[in-house]
Amino acid sequence: MTPPYPNNASAANAGVLICGCTSLLGRSLAKACDEAGVRWIGTSRQPGPLAANVRHLDLAQPSGWELPGDCRVAILCAGETRVDKCEADPVGTRQINVTNTVLLAKCLLERGVAIIFPTTSLDGASTEYGRQKAETVRQLQALSPRVAIVQLSKVIHGEFPLFQRWYASLLKGEVIAPFDNYSFSPVLLSYVTTELLGLLQHFRPGMWLLAGDRSISYAEAALLLARAKGLPEQLVQPVSRPGSSGPIPVEKSASYTVLPGRTLPSVENTLHSLFLNMHAPSDRLLTCHICSSTDVNLHTEYSAMQRITSDSKIWASGGLLFTCKACGAVQASCDKEWQKEIEAIYKSYSIYYQSGGEEQKVFDSESGQTLPRSEWLLRRVRDAAPLPQSGHLLDIGCGNGRFIKAFGRLYPDWKLSGTEFDDKDKATITALPGFDTLYTGRLEEVPGTFNLISLIHVLEHIENPLPFLKQIRSMLAPDGFLLVELPSYQDNPFELLIADHATHFSVETAAALLQKAGFNVVVATKSWVTKELSLLANLDASGSAAASTTTEGEGAATAGETVTWLSEIVRQATEMAAKSRSWGIFGTSIAGTWVTGQLSQKPAFYVDEDTNRIGQLHNGVPIVSPAQVPPDSDVYVAQPTPIAAKIIRRLGGGTVRYHGPCNV
Repeated sequence: MTPPYPNNASAANAGVLICGCTSLLGRSLAKACDEAGVRWIGTSRQPGPLAANVRHLDLAQPSGWELPGDCRVAILCAGETRVDKCEADPVGTRQINVTNTVLLAKCLLERGVAIIFPTTSLDGASTEYGRQKAETVRQLQALSPRVAIVQLSKVIHGEFPLFQRWYASLLKGEVIAPFDNYSFSPVLLSYVTTELLGLLQHFRPGMWLLAGDRSISYAEAALLLARAKGLPEQLVQPVSRPGSSGPIPVEKSASYTVLPGRTLPSVENTLHSLFLNMHAPSDRLLTCHICSSTDVNLHTEYSAMQRITSDSKIWASGGLLFTCKACGAVQASCDKEWQKEIEAIYKSYSIYYQSGGEEQKVFDSESGQTLPRSEWLLRRVRDAAPLPQSGHLLDIGCGNGRFIKAFGRLYPDWKLSGTEFDDKDKATITALPGFDTLYTGRLEEVPGTFNLISLIHVLEHIENPLPFLKQIRSMLAPDGFLLVELPSYQDNPFELLIADHATHFSVETAAALLQKAGFNVVVATKSWVTKELSLLANLDASGSAAASTTTEGEGAATAGETVTWLSEIVRQATEMAAKSRSWGIFGTSIAGTWVTGQLSQKPAFYVDEDTNRIGQLHNGVPIVSPAQVPPDSDVYVAQPTPIAAKIIRRLGGGTVRYHGPCNV
């Protein structure tokens, strides 16, 4: 491929390139570079706007690569690392992990960029993932002497999912069954990051080893965890894994050597330090942030699942999800780790970027008719609430002003205001007819009272919702209304995967929270907007909330069942993609983007019925209408089961095969 940039940067000004800077290792390296004052450029396959020093690069789509020309060394952290995906789709994952990784390295080497390739498989030919990594290493070594292969053993950290699951079970007094004949050599992410940063700063070609000083069985590690935390060792009951002894022991990795002047860290010291400082999963948030109960059920399998942001960008795994047994609220652990993630997400947040900033539309899944969500919602508010001809609206978390714009069309004599955490969309919002003030400070600093306060997809982001709502109550005029719009995880299971949502509400938990904050709930329903919860409340103490609340009824999915359902979705979509010559994903929002992120290859197209999105690119892939889908193609409808079934009935039957989730 032709270099898009000339190779004329001086070595003095050259920085380092982190390919896959949003991966676990990539993020850690980027942070270390910032702290050390090392200039870096990153690449990411995430869709949508990226940070100024990050360019879009997807190993599945080499034709769209953007390669910088001012780097002296690159580290390749991108690739498909999920062993199960490599087994399920060996052809597609090999294209990413071998063919296109080597192609990327070749392009960079032609520009005078040295290559560092970390590889985490010591299992040789025992897995498809291991075979792919071994082949990539062989081909990279044949390309140039300016290549450093870095063999990593098992990289661990405080949120390592397996250790978190062990710890959660031990705390509950449950037996765990680690393998006594399957070994690994744990090494801390912080240690690996430090050593790789040194190699980026002072490049040395060769084959280097970053690992613990020996291998240890998983059973031994589990016993070390129990001892470090003072938990009963009898709960650790080892079992043997049939026909396997684990990866090649570190002691036998003869082809790799330790970096000059370095020694391998002690496995026992590594694990002991990690376990002593590891927070208990259920201790990361001791109480429910709705009712303050300490009786919670941790969904341990969730922490291993890749997540997504509320502006539809793939996000790393590692979150904690639990359900309060007292009030039923499903929520994230809003600790320091979560807050760091939120800060990172909001730095590059871009609302409705798939449609050029236009609000997403609400669909009738049977008829296909659409309306912008705000307009759809306000029609129902108008029928339910006697709003006066004039008044003052405060839209909290107003984004780019789409709800304000729709409200102004229906109520032209109202004064319109909004709040946001920054003023990047100030020019757009203040240009709206009737707009008064954009507040970007603390909510308590907003003066006056308001006849309608709206929270459109805001409350689920708030880590302390009760005091937040009490503050809003003090800002509401005596005859005013509060409008709350929320996603419903029970109607849209993909909502549980949103990394920046603190609480995942049901009708009951949302209504109970409003009542606890002193509101009278006038309407609480799932019928206004598909897959969403709508609540309307006022300050009338004589009202009856129970009479106006639409309950879930029997059969509502629990959070645990929903996590299981999501895993099945990935299996189905992977199976369809592996068998199809031409395939796409229906939907370009949360669900479609998340499913795409779980697959080893990109779809050939996305299908959407939103006219604002058709003709755009999402994740580097064209968005087409149902009529534009190529004949003899397969489309996976990434939607909740009932909605998917209606869409398939409406669009299916021709030469395009539509597939959808089944109940689990």
